[in-house]
Amino acid sequence: MTSFNLTRETATDRAAHLTVTSYTIHLDVTQPTTHPNTAENYTLPDAPSGISPLTHFRSHTTIQLDCPTPGYSTFLDLRDAHLLSATLNGDPLDVHAYNTTLSTTGETGENGLALPSLADHNTIVIDAWCRYSTTGEGLHRSVDAADGTVYLYSQCEPADSKRVFACFDQPDLKAPIDLTVTAPTSWHIISNSSIDSSTTATSPIFGEEKASTHHFQPTNPLCPYLFALCAGPYHQWSDTYQWTGEDGTTLTIPLNLYCRETLAPYFDPGNIFTLTKGGFDYYHRTFGILYPFTGSYDQVFVPDFNAGAMENVGCVTYREDYVFRSHATAWKYERRADTVLHEMAHMWFGNLVTMQWWNDLWLNESFASWASVMAQLGSTNYQTAWTTFASTQKNWAYRQDDLPSTHPIAASMENLEELDANFDGITYAKGCAVLKQLVAYAGLDPFLKGLRDYLRAHSYSNATFQDLLDAVSRYCDKDFHAWAEAWLTTTGRNTLSLDFDITTTAEGQDLADVDATVGDQSARYSSVTLHQSGAAPGAGELRPHRVGVGIYSVAPAASDGIVEGGAHTSADASLTVDEAGELVRTHYTEVDLDDEWTTVTDLRNLPQGALLLPNDEDLTYCQIELDAQSVETVIERVEDIVDPLARALCWGVLEEMTMHATLPGSTLVEVIARAIEAESELPVAEHLMARAVQVLRYFTDPAWAEAEGWALLSDVLLTIAQNPQFGADQQLIAFTTFCQCKLHKDQVALLYEVWKADSLTPADIEGLELDTDLRWTVLTALAAHGAVTQDDVDAALRADNTSMGVRRALTAGAALPTADNKAAVWEKLFAVEGELAGNWSVVALLDGFAWAGQDALVAPFAQRYPADLARLWEKRGGEVAATVTERAFPLWGAPAEVRQLIEELLESSTTLPSGAQRFLREGLFDLSRAQQGRALDSSLSDNSGD
Repeated sequence: MTSFNLTRETATDRAAHLTVTSYTIHLDVTQPTTHPNTAENYTLPDAPSGISPLTHFRSHTTIQLDCPTPGYSTFLDLRDAHLLSATLNGDPLDVHAYNTTLSTTGETGENGLALPSLADHNTIVIDAWCRYSTTGEGLHRSVDAADGTVYLYSQCEPADSKRVFACFDQPDLKAPIDLTVTAPTSWHIISNSSIDSSTTATSPIFGEEKASTHHFQPTNPLCPYLFALCAGPYHQWSDTYQWTGEDGTTLTIPLNLYCRETLAPYFDPGNIFTLTKGGFDYYHRTFGILYPFTGSYDQVFVPDFNAGAMENVGCVTYREDYVFRSHATAWKYERRADTVLHEMAHMWFGNLVTMQWWNDLWLNESFASWASVMAQLGSTNYQTAWTTFASTQKNWAYRQDDLPSTHPIAASMENLEELDANFDGITYAKGCAVLKQLVAYAGLDPFLKGLRDYLRAHSYSNATFQDLLDAVSRYCDKDFHAWAEAWLTTTGRNTLSLDFDITTTAEGQDLADVDATVGDQSARYSSVTLHQSGAAPGAGELRPHRVGVGIYSVAPAASDGIVEGGAHTSADASLTVDEAGELVRTHYTEVDLDDEWTTVTDLRNLPQGALLLPNDEDLTYCQIELDAQSVETVIERVEDIVDPLARALCWGVLEEMTMHATLPGSTLVEVIARAIEAESELPVAEHLMARAVQVLRYFTDPAWAEAEGWALLSDVLLTIAQNPQFGADQQLIAFTTFCQCKLHKDQVALLYEVWKADSLTPADIEGLELDTDLRWTVLTALAAHGAVTQDDVDAALRADNTSMGVRRALTAGAALPTADNKAAVWEKLFAVEGELAGNWSVVALLDGFAWAGQDALVAPFAQRYPADLARLWEKRGGEVAATVTERAFPLWGAPAEVRQLIEELLESSTTLPSGAQRFLREGLFDLSRAQQGRALDSSLSDNSGD
């Protein structure tokens, strides 16, 4: 039993015995604002050696706690703090034991603060110095590289509130929070509710500088992980949202946006305010409950953020990558819109109604993902949001579900370590896909009616997924218990495929099982059967599916007579085939598949198409297996499929075949190189370009990649970048991916001319500007190919001395292809003492460490990886160790050696946490998959030379 790795059993026991009635918190984050980095020169009251305003803040918490079973003993959560005093009902607690008991990472509080023999009503008072975070866990402190100003923000999910204030850090112990913050007067202070009073006085520590004390309105009951505090000289924009319902009900919500002052010139508040207002309109109409919290709705874009965003009540935090200081594609705006609407959905689903324990984390995140797509369709111009989901997030889920670490959507989450490992593609993307299937299975209207009942019944409290299913079942006569059992407690994917027979009318006779020429309208389906295989990896379960099936044929020059819709309405539609035409859907139907197979009766006697697509419209979560003719069609003309979602699904089929070593990687690269110019969906195009780079690195015959593959891809990408007819967005993603390729010397020389001229003109690129970030992209590619030096990187940083500039310089410097440089980067990544890199710095270094074409240079570091990693987990742990484990895994090393080294580490280590072991096993799986893909590709290359 530890506080750091709280178990579900302990949390359940605490919740059964405790009711937290309130938190009263005073945080003092006062520090010098004129010269923030001289803070160590100041003496803080009651502070032991080593504590300064650079490293610590004062945290005073009073907790009112009821215990209906007096005499119960438990512990309070408080991590990495120095306790000054602690009392329970006026009696002192053991401060000395807390302060002198350290974890292997040197932190206090691993076992919490013991609370012996509680009374029926209790008052706990804690006064402590808590440590600022440099890794985005707890209260993070960041110094702007451009002007030296300090910015603070909290990140408490899943269980880092205890780094900020003493609490019971679990989701089902909610309580109102009464917050007071003392901070420099010049700062904005933002939290879960609005400030209701402020006083200002001279700081007793920092002389003439002013410090203000702000009191916030008490919140509704919150679980600790939703606590928020942002503080600093943030730039502010304000607006107001107005709602008037059909019944005349009105609501006014003050809206505020914040970012660092140095990013303010690049911020586009109008776009985000418009998104926010549209999102509120959509959710008010859809959920039937008005925004359920008091005060303003604040959105803060913060530095060094590890995730995409965090749904703190009334104070959403975002990574500041969403502030676009250079040209951003429409896809980036779409992604930002998805994130804004995702976090807003949490205000109802997750914040108003909260999971009891983290086993329902999937529902919290999956619902927000589903709702954000629906909100994009209902309130924005992003009308292909499900296509984006299919080509990006769903691919994430498929990859995660193939791994040996796959787990049920509703994983038990027995402790926090297990939870940390499961913030993954299954929890987010698979869960969202399964919710989409649930809506298709139940019907949208019954689902929304049940959802509204669920939200009303459990407002400001906790609930489970079963509570939601019970609410929906009142409006839909389906067996949701069996549905949930089949989908949520199992692993893997069912493979869906279609078998069919063809009847060809020839001289008055029916000829069955004829492989008819596509487009011969005498070739018709005499039967079509939809099959599902048992879920894999897993126990082979069959699941209930609502499945769309589409027939795609080549359109004639004129599309008269083509009917799309329910198959029962289009049985007489016929096409005159023009092989140069587009592939359009001529017939579509939906069926329920509950067993191993079912007959698709609506397609009988319809003309055979060039492509027969199971899971059309992407209603369910599955692996699609196409028939041989459809595979051939997709390989030869995937770009001709008109419907963007169907096209994305077919791209996904080719990618899956490559990942499973049933399609040579070189074939996928060739198809992408041929078809990418025609891909109109930017998210799909960007994903495919990145996939081609990955496949060239790990899934193709190295000799083919060196002789043909890299040149094939890079030439196509440069051609797109040079053609303004594609538009600036398409040009930008093509040129950016071009810079990530292994380039031949003429291409490197061209990039060098671009860099020296500070213009894209030498590359014959018109319609695209060489702005700040694209300039860094060019410089990093040149660094990776040895065409510039560290001095050039340093000069670029002097010209862009910003926090983003620092990150880009770290990546460019890490890419320099010398053994000494790689060794220096490696030391920074695995450092456990001295000046330690924050998580954002680690990510930036990893982005440049192993560039395409540098495998031989970095391969020797595979031998160091196991021992260095074990030490990193023992001495540092947390976000940084997890990031390094996953992203520094040596896929670039010699496969046999890497496998042996990792397996020996897994067998010998007794201290690696379960999350680290999971990342390592996933890396071994990726290594095996890459080996299989490369072997397939190499065997075909060998055969072609015979």
